[in-house]
Amino acid sequence: MDVRVLLFAVALTALTGIAFGLAPVLRAGASPDLDGLREGSRTGGGQRSACARLLSLAEIVASVVLLVTAGLLIRALLAIQAIDPGFKPDGVLTMRTELPMPEYRAVVTREAFYSRVLQEVRAFAGVSRPAT
Repeated sequence: MDVRVLLFAVALTALTGIAFGLAPVLRAGASPDLDGLREGSRTGGGQRSACARLLSLAEIVASVVLLVTAGLLIRALLAIQAIDPGFKPDGVLTMRTELPMPEYRAVVTREAFYSRVLQEVRAFAGVSRPAT
């Protein structure tokens, strides 16, 4: 992971936390008597409380769905790790290349590139048999 991406994610997380943390404080602090903070006080009537109940129910349902999905994902990952791949993966080096087509459009140029790569891989210590 790039350090710039990590710093951007941390800054965005902090900004989001501050923004969503200050919004309720500013809303509650707008009324000078702070009646909204007293226990048992209700504002907005029945329509608002029904909307709040529906929102709470939707949050609970979404949380349960996410928890079940996370559990199924973990179970699937554990099952996949327990499967024998049929080969010994230790000491195996794989590489994927995507060559830019304007420079490597000709087959001869691509073959020269891959020949050079294989030659350099064979020069590594411990390489016994590079695949072609």
